Amino acid sequence: MVWKTGLAVLMLFSGASSAPAQPGDAAAGEDAYVANCVQCHASVARIVRKIDGDTAEDKSAWLDTFLAEHHLRDMDAKTDLIAYLISL
Repeated sequence: MVWKTGLAVLMLFSGASSAPAQPGDAAAGEDAYVANCVQCHASVARIVRKIDGDTAEDKSAWLDTFLAEHHLRDMDAKTDLIAYLISL
């Protein structure tokens, strides 16, 4: 019984959950890029090259953190924007 409690605590601190992350809509993310980013970042290719991470999950996590502190005006579009940038 003690090992189950330890496992539950480990899962809590590791961020594991039974619900998968909801993927964004890349097409809506492209629209979000045009509405929020293109004024300063005309070249999406230059942005994509700067995204840190080896996997889509790593890149998504990096973008999630970065965009929380960047100039994204519509935070509701963040998931879609991430899906778009990861898809390129």
